[in-house]
Amino acid sequence: MGKHIAADVFRKPKHMLSTRGQYIRRRPDSAIVKFSMGERSGAYTHVLSLFPKNRIQVRGSAIEAARVSLAKDLEELIPKLYFVNIRVQAHIYLRKRQQMFGPQADRLGQSKEYGSVTDKVVLLSPEKPIFDVYTAESNIAIVKDALKSAGKKLPCTYRLETTLRESSEVIP
Repeated sequence: MGKHIAADVFRKPKHMLSTRGQYIRRRPDSAIVKFSMGERSGAYTHVLSLFPKNRIQVRGSAIEAARVSLAKDLEELIPKLYFVNIRVQAHIYLRKRQQMFGPQADRLGQSKEYGSVTDKVVLLSPEKPIFDVYTAESNIAIVKDALKSAGKKLPCTYRLETTLRESSEVIP
């Protein structure tokens, strides 16, 4: 059996990425609604980060789904005892060319050969975290479970990293 072609199209970019919005007539809005949630000031001693394990292209709607899942889990279990910071933003425009079928397919649909913009994506690398969650030491197990369930919404494998935060460190 061969590889599934549709998954390769959206996951591993093989062509030049389009980031210049000034050349696009109808730009899609950002799918990510909030980039920070929770209480910014608090006695947070630890930072839990969600990293992708490999370089991959992810739609903004997948990151938004993970954010909603993370916010829901954290708000139910530890309200106002956390701060979430989303570290990535979908800024690459994804283009899709309409496929024509039928007897006149060779002549129709050739005017927009480059494709029209359908969505925004982000290129993730293993060095940059997707989410940072600031919390106290007593809530680490709850935050890990919430990050694991949020990671299931992303089309990649991930790893969790816990670091000790210095009290003088400013939350970005």
